[in-house]
Amino acid sequence: MGPGRWVLPGSLELDAAPEQEALVVVLASDARSAPTPETVQRWLEHSARGTDFPPSPTPLPGTRHAVRVLPKESP
Repeated sequence: MGPGRWVLPGSLELDAAPEQEALVVVLASDARSAPTPETVQRWLEHSARGTDFPPSPTPLPGTRHAVRVLPKESP
């Protein structure tokens, strides 16, 4: 998601897949030096290759991040 965009309520929904899901928020203090969305995606894909959940990515240079587990409710 590019700078200046908001996530609206209901725009993130868990699906019926059995896999656990997590939300990773990446913050950069300066939009001009922020990594590209493609760089962030590669960083996340690399972090998700491990077997630990939630993933514990190493810091992406010039950013801060937070990982939150999205619990699924059983019907």
